[in-house]
Amino acid sequence: MAPTIAFRLARNAVLGLLILGLGTWAGLGVKGAFARARETEALAAVDAREPRALLKVRAWEQARLERGPMPIKQAMADMAARGRTGADPGLSPVRSNDVAPLQGWAMRPHDVAPWMLAEDAGAVGAGAPDASE
Repeated sequence: MAPTIAFRLARNAVLGLLILGLGTWAGLGVKGAFARARETEALAAVDAREPRALLKVRAWEQARLERGPMPIKQAMADMAARGRTGADPGLSPVRSNDVAPLQGWAMRPHDVAPWMLAEDAGAVGAGAPDASE
């Protein structure tokens, strides 16, 4: 028995949609491949550029570190040998009362608990030499 006209029309419609879908898929895949290749070339060109401004800033910073009142290598050697004894009080570690990062945090939406606050600055720095002397 021969297929009916309705069956042939349905079969042709399904085959047409299948061919259209495969053609679209293949076309978009090729277009995407070309886009990826173009993007890769563009990124390689950006990576190949020399960051002149950054290199200039780094050279300037290195020159300042080496030609200062005390070269950085000597300062690091002194810190390694002596530690912080006799150093500027600005170099000593001090606890901070800054709790701004904790306030408003999603896991702690309310005020910070008192036990999280640093002690008084007078109590913390009791053994430290006074900077005004």
